Amino acid sequence: GQIVFCAALWVPWLPHPEYLGDHLFWPVLLAGVLFCGFICPLGHIQEWLYFLGRKLKFPRFELPAFLQKYAQWTRYILAIVSFLGVSFSLLNARYYFHHNLAMGMLSQTISIILSIILLSSLFIARPFCNYFCLKGALDGALSIFRLISIRRDETKCTHCQLCRQACQMHIKVDEINFLRHPHCLNCLQCLKACPQGCLKYDVLRGWRDVWKNLPKIIHHHNRS
Repeated sequence: GQIVFCAALWVPWLPHPEYLGDHLFWPVLLAGVLFCGFICPLGHIQEWLYFLGRKLKFPRFELPAFLQKYAQWTRYILAIVSFLGVSFSLLNARYYFHHNLAMGMLSQTISIILSIILLSSLFIARPFCNYFCLKGALDGALSIFRLISIRRDETKCTHCQLCRQACQMHIKVDEINFLRHPHCLNCLQCLKACPQGCLKYDVLRGWRDVWKNLPKIIHHHNRS
């Protein structure tokens, strides 16, 4: 699926990823960030380049943990700046990548910015997603209300931290029972990395219990 959406940048009869992203705005409230995890070509190309960098034994650059937790909030600050009417090329890098790459409309400035982003992806996990993506910031802020997300079974978890290491958005998955973190991309890499199978996609327990007991609730309401 990810390859198809990347191909859509050049093949005109394939669904354009940005249009699908507009339709996936409200489902974020139900199941979290869907565009970033399953559709965004720029995000996936960054992921593939980072994987290539690991295979080629390139050095891996990460901010110290105490700086990382603050640095990731830059995309939310930039989102506010953009909302106030301030705009520059870096904030729109994803737009230019999706819309203009196939049409040959990339300016020299945009080409340089995209080249820096893609080159740095060989050494840094999803640099644009982590620090600059405005759509990721907006969807991430909404996703903290989602009802379906990744649940961790504390009884099975050995705290091996493999899920944390697999997360390219630096989320401490092994410390969260129900993941509703604004940085989560729904890439599901943590599920693949967990050797104990203690992570799964599930419904927020309170809502699930209400749904299971809904017939009883309705029956009790009718009797009263």
